[in-house]
Amino acid sequence: MKNENQLDEKLASDSMKSIAKLVKDLPEEIPSMNWRSQLNERILAEAKPKPKLDLQRWLLRPALGLGLAAALAVAFVIRPVASDSTGSTVESLMIATHQDDVNYASVTGAGLSVSEMKDYSSPTPVSDPLLDLDVF
Repeated sequence: MKNENQLDEKLASDSMKSIAKLVKDLPEEIPSMNWRSQLNERILAEAKPKPKLDLQRWLLRPALGLGLAAALAVAFVIRPVASDSTGSTVESLMIATHQDDVNYASVTGAGLSVSEMKDYSSPTPVSDPLLDLDVF
C-alpha cells in the first residue's frame, strides 16, 4: 500500500506532468510505405519455417492406416461364433419348451397342455357310482 501511494504521489508531481505534456506535444510520425515494405520483407525472411521432422506426418498417419487395415482384416477374416439355439442352456431350454407349447396349442386348440397329456395318457380306472346306474 505504501509503495502504491508513493508512486501515485510521484506521478502527480509537477515534473511528471510536464514530461507527460512534452510527450503529448511530440509530432506523430507515420512510417513510410517503403520502410513498411522493407520491414515486411525482413519479417518474412526471418519467419521462413525451418525444415523439421513432422512427427504426425511421418509416424502417426502410417500407424493409423496400418491399424485401420489390421482392424478391417480381422473383421473380415475372423467370423463371430454363432450362438447355438439347440444348446443345453436354461434359456434355450425355456425357449424350446415355450415353442413346443405354442405348436401344440395351435394344432389342438384349447385343451390339455403337453404336461397334462403326459399325465392323462395312461389313466387309472376310477369307479363312479353315477356311471354304474342303469337308467333304462
